[in-house]
Amino acid sequence: LPDNMGLITLTQFTKDSDQLFVNALDDLKAQGARGYIIDLRGNPGGYLDESINIASNFIERGKVVVSTIDKHGKKIEDVSKGGNYIGIPLVVLIDEGSASASEVVAGALRDYNAAELVGVKSFGKGIVQQVMELPGGEGLKLTVAAYYSPNGTNIHKIGIEPDIAVELPEDLTGANYTRELDTQLQTAIAELSKRMAQ
Repeated sequence: LPDNMGLITLTQFTKDSDQLFVNALDDLKAQGARGYIIDLRGNPGGYLDESINIASNFIERGKVVVSTIDKHGKKIEDVSKGGNYIGIPLVVLIDEGSASASEVVAGALRDYNAAELVGVKSFGKGIVQQVMELPGGEGLKLTVAAYYSPNGTNIHKIGIEPDIAVELPEDLTGANYTRELDTQLQTAIAELSKRMAQ
């Protein structure tokens, strides 16, 4: 983007997403980026470990990124591994399609004031699920725990409210899409510009 801003769109958290994400950060930095927008809109989630590693780029080492509590009350805290982009100006785009692992990243960055969230309320999937393989290629998805943001918030069936709520125009789809008409992205650009100027 103009004015030394980098934009990374993450559509899902798959294997190696964390490494691809760091590569993108580094590449944009090499091109002169001094602030970043992470677009998590429509991202349904994926691997929890990948989301923890991605959030770690912006959170001090040893700080809790997310904690999970199972039905027996056993609590596991996943902490940041630290990264090279702590304190960098950052804005995250979320919407009703941002779920699960996306909400782990958005929730952690919000709780540590590491990023400003722009868009509309996220989906609200605050549970951890595992797939149990069955004979014949079938599977059973089991809910095994609930997850909580660093501040102890569980957003299941609630979602995460953005810092700045911005709706998209109803007709902004497919062939009609342009970055100039994307009100959420334009707001994120304006907010990132303010953060970069501080």
